[in-house]
Amino acid sequence: MLSPRCGGADRHHRRACGHVRVRFLGFVSDADYPSAVSGSLLYFFPSLFEGFGLPALEAMAAGSAVVTSSTTSLPEVCSDAAVLVDPTDDAQMADALVEVTTSHTLRQQLQARGLHRARQTTWRQVAERTLEIYREVAG
Repeated sequence: MLSPRCGGADRHHRRACGHVRVRFLGFVSDADYPSAVSGSLLYFFPSLFEGFGLPALEAMAAGSAVVTSSTTSLPEVCSDAAVLVDPTDDAQMADALVEVTTSHTLRQQLQARGLHRARQTTWRQVAERTLEIYREVAG
């Protein structure tokens, strides 16, 4: 499982991380990123601030099940291809991590939906959404 947050002292994090081996990779080069993500049980991305949601989309394209935030652009980008959680709710995040790590069926569904979702997203859509965000910020 890849996660920037797992392993904290919080009891919810310990409960979620206790079900699987968590490997903290630190910096991963662009060249190594696809194999690191595709080799993971799931990709956990609890972002509070996200422009387009490219990291989650990249993980889906690599065939990884995704657990990510129910905020920012991520629900629109991920749709039903990811488990969406409140990134400020440790218990909800832990529950989602446990659910995805223990349910082979759910992981397979997320992986299939994620691959489909990633194929539906074009670079033109990414550019248009990025431009929308710039316009919103610029006022």
